[in-house]
Amino acid sequence: MKNSDNFGAEMNRRSLLQRIALGAGALSTAATGTAETPAGPVDRSTYRNPVFEPVFADPSTVRTDDGWYYAYGTMDRWGDGEGFRIVPIVRSTNLVDWEYVGDVFESVPEWLERGDADFVWAPDVAQYRGKYHLYYSLVDAAPEYNDDAQGVGLAVADSPAGPFTDRGKVLQGFEVGVLNSIDPMFYVDDGTPHLIWGSFNGIYLVELTPDGTAPAGDPVQIASARFEGPYVEERDGTYYLFVSSGTCCDGPSSSYRVEVGRADSLDGPYLNRDGESLLDAPGSVVVDDSEQFGAPGHNGLAYDDADRAWLVYHGYERDEPGFIADGAAPRRPLFVDPLQWESGWPAVEGRVPSVTQRRPSIETGEQPRVAVPNVSASVTSVTPDERFSVTATIRNEGADGTAYVNLYDGSTVVDSAPAVLSAGETQEVSFETRLYTGGDHALSVGTSVDRASEPVTVTVDPRPAELAFDDVEMPDVLSAAEAGEFSATVRNVGSYEASESVDLVVDGSAVMSSPVDLDPGESTALTFRRAFTVADDGYQVDLVAGNVEERLGESDDDFYGRQDRLIQYAHTDGDEVTDRDTWINSLAPETRAHVDADPVEVGDGTASVDVTVTGETDRPLSLAGYTLPGGEFSFDTADEQDLVAATSRTLDPGEHTLEIPLPGEGSLSTPESYGTHEVTFDGDDSTAATLTVLAPPPASFSTFANTTADFGQLDGDYAVNAAGTDTWTFADEYGTLYRSDAAGERVDVEVRVTGQEETDAYAKAGIMVRNDLAAPGESLGYVLLTALAGTGYQLSWDATDDGFIDSGPVAGSEPDYPVRLRLEKRGSTFRGYYSPDDGATWAQVGSAVSVPSADAVQDAGMFVCALDADPSLVTFDEFAIRPR
Repeated sequence: MKNSDNFGAEMNRRSLLQRIALGAGALSTAATGTAETPAGPVDRSTYRNPVFEPVFADPSTVRTDDGWYYAYGTMDRWGDGEGFRIVPIVRSTNLVDWEYVGDVFESVPEWLERGDADFVWAPDVAQYRGKYHLYYSLVDAAPEYNDDAQGVGLAVADSPAGPFTDRGKVLQGFEVGVLNSIDPMFYVDDGTPHLIWGSFNGIYLVELTPDGTAPAGDPVQIASARFEGPYVEERDGTYYLFVSSGTCCDGPSSSYRVEVGRADSLDGPYLNRDGESLLDAPGSVVVDDSEQFGAPGHNGLAYDDADRAWLVYHGYERDEPGFIADGAAPRRPLFVDPLQWESGWPAVEGRVPSVTQRRPSIETGEQPRVAVPNVSASVTSVTPDERFSVTATIRNEGADGTAYVNLYDGSTVVDSAPAVLSAGETQEVSFETRLYTGGDHALSVGTSVDRASEPVTVTVDPRPAELAFDDVEMPDVLSAAEAGEFSATVRNVGSYEASESVDLVVDGSAVMSSPVDLDPGESTALTFRRAFTVADDGYQVDLVAGNVEERLGESDDDFYGRQDRLIQYAHTDGDEVTDRDTWINSLAPETRAHVDADPVEVGDGTASVDVTVTGETDRPLSLAGYTLPGGEFSFDTADEQDLVAATSRTLDPGEHTLEIPLPGEGSLSTPESYGTHEVTFDGDDSTAATLTVLAPPPASFSTFANTTADFGQLDGDYAVNAAGTDTWTFADEYGTLYRSDAAGERVDVEVRVTGQEETDAYAKAGIMVRNDLAAPGESLGYVLLTALAGTGYQLSWDATDDGFIDSGPVAGSEPDYPVRLRLEKRGSTFRGYYSPDDGATWAQVGSAVSVPSADAVQDAGMFVCALDADPSLVTFDEFAIRPR
């Protein structure tokens, strides 16, 4: 975001704007973009970051036909006494040495509805229909940031230096249903213009009218509310969506970084390297902070004469002040770095900003004519990511000058180096490089105008595949000679391409195979059909890909065969201990015999399980012991067949009841039984599960759930164990331990979350406030402040007054418990804060939100939604509602 943050520890926009409104001190180099010249000879083949100072945030670049690069930045003060530069323009012939040209606007445009414009942020410039189209963000930010009013405008010029004529509004957030409609990017796909935009309320795409002045359809969301600053680039038929996440404007301690996802079409779905959608997950990192530079973000791309892509972005220098002009504006200078393409994924070298870098390949004036008599490599084979060198002899057969000598992998430029050559001069050039894709690579050296050398071949030995199996399915029962389907999704979880054979292995031998070729993050579904014959000892069946194995069943575990063994995994569900039983199905149904076990019922001092043995013969049954703090407990049967812990006995066909004594004074509801106990099951395989017994909840709290849930206390903490599909637009399922009519007009609701079972990366636990917590899907005034188990923090609310949550930015990173949450209610305005370090520091989630339907007095409490059919156990302490 420009001059304000949202994702993570959101910067207080008002305090930042107050700083911007102050006067500014002088900074002599601000308008020139020059840096202090070091003593000694200057190496003109390299440059140092940053390339323009002191401020040039949210850069957009365009290259003109005469070779000049023009860059456009966010409205800011530069600390030189000249006041605001309203979208400054700088230009360069080489992406490194920049000069100030002027500003796009003399004053801030005034076309905003529902607000007063204060700033112009995040321009995006493109050549379209013979003119320069500059799309910009018009922002109402004072005295409070107005998410509803922000919009995107268009200015047009015949020259990249202007003058620009403002064409006014393209869209506003309230018109298209997208809050905080800023950060535009103009993109033409197959002749059709589109606008891509958004900032911490979702990234959206919409088709524009042919003249690019207005939406021609409805917006489509392509990435989540974690991101802002979108930039799309198409490469070899694949679309890459660059986005920024984190905080932008808190100085060098900001958490901004550039991430990326890719898709087969402009409208997505955009996936990260792990195959996860950017609608639900982070992107893959392109550039992050380093010891020297902080918060790199909001990028564009530019290309040099070798057709090499350069990331253009802003960041902070840690050895410089974080703000200029007496704290008026974040000091975010301009950076450029070459992009590398690693197995189809873009990233800056080391994923951090460079300090020193080779200059871009820019051809000017009469060029030398370069011949390449020979080229050699330091190795003939390497592993992916291993560095090696390529050396070539070059000879200038033309005029004096600088030649940009390229290293080619096939026809792709992988590196470039300038060589200053006199006529007839011979030099040796060397490249340090890496390759990522397995197989033979033909490497050659040349220039964009002269022929390349005869190639030298370097072979990349592929890394072992990093694969995983998901969604494994297998038959429960197979008759003799019946073909069963064994299916799974195989996914490349590594960082490199994977070419492997997936085998169906039976008793150690591969009986069927299927080749897979997967890019990082890609997956494919496989199905094998295989018939078996009856075997007394059963079969071991596995799926194997490289060194990854998924064991589907084996004779020792009786997946196929004639032996039956009961394996129990117990957990509590109210007053019932449920279990999941595994038993073996023989191949022929007519001879099948197995053991069924019902859920374990908890009674007064005992737990019992009903067991049924089917078939016509006795069945051996291996039972295990329950180990609890009170000791080991034996199994006894109601029909007087004694079965002791870890002992095998034979059960006749029919029904049996096993009684299991439990600890305590005859009941699980006694204080000595409260807490968490480990339950172990010893047999051929030892397994363990957890039996949790909750003390009753405090009498001062009410409880409500419309999903599977338990409430109580655990080791002195409040405890909510609840399932639930979601609390978002289509669903409103949760369990809550709350206080009725306790949150007045001016209160802070605060809680400390001490632990959370992660059933899903977005499993929710935190503070819930609404008019009636016992009326899901109906009650209004609905606000949540949530810790998302594997993701971050979210302030969400019912923006449409339909009884369902439908808006909410995500902030921060995966919680490391304990964490604190604080929801501030001031009439119908709510603000959310989180403390990832147990109260040492606090950060805001998003901005203040207005919920007009909130009653003066509301219910408030702790809530859990597991985003799963299985409950998530969450513990809280220090729940408080404080009047303010």
